[in-house]
Amino acid sequence: RTLADQLEEKRSLTRWALHVAIAIAVGVVAFAVLSAIAGLEDFRVETLEHSVEDAGKGAAGYFAGLAFWLASGAVLVVFAAAVVVFFEPAAGGSGIPEVMAYLNGVAMPKVVSLRTFIGKTLSCIGAVAGGLPVGAEAPLIHLGAIVGAGVTQGRSRTLGCQTSLFREFRNNKDKRDFITAGAACGVSAAFGAPIG
Repeated sequence: RTLADQLEEKRSLTRWALHVAIAIAVGVVAFAVLSAIAGLEDFRVETLEHSVEDAGKGAAGYFAGLAFWLASGAVLVVFAAAVVVFFEPAAGGSGIPEVMAYLNGVAMPKVVSLRTFIGKTLSCIGAVAGGLPVGAEAPLIHLGAIVGAGVTQGRSRTLGCQTSLFREFRNNKDKRDFITAGAACGVSAAFGAPIG
């Protein structure tokens, strides 16, 4: 075998290892987001149940429970909106049209940035746990795409750091491939499917 064949084999093995790393990272992100949503929802429901149970002596408990339910939902929704408006506007919406446009070659600034990841994570948790008629599925696909882009780039403009890791994958073709893999992992994690 020639040296070129050996280098291509090493590059191929590295690519597969990065795909596995992306899948694991997206699974961890999805677990964290869904666990946070479930935890906040459980807290809201348990507090409401305790208020209703304590209402045996009059209507005050019912009103207290209703007030808590409405106030906690409003706080979570306002938090989600504030993250998008004041922290990172690119985190608004589902993110799927932006990812599709990026994969089709449209230069979309901040679509796969760390700030967008943080904003999308926090706003998704707040919006879903706050009771808005939205789901975590589409944001998880966008988060998967961001993880796919971030794992392989070895640098962050937001944090101002750069490493020499995976330098050979810092081109548009490979970045789109890894973003596609991350989005597919996001689909799989969002719907609990074994294959995206």
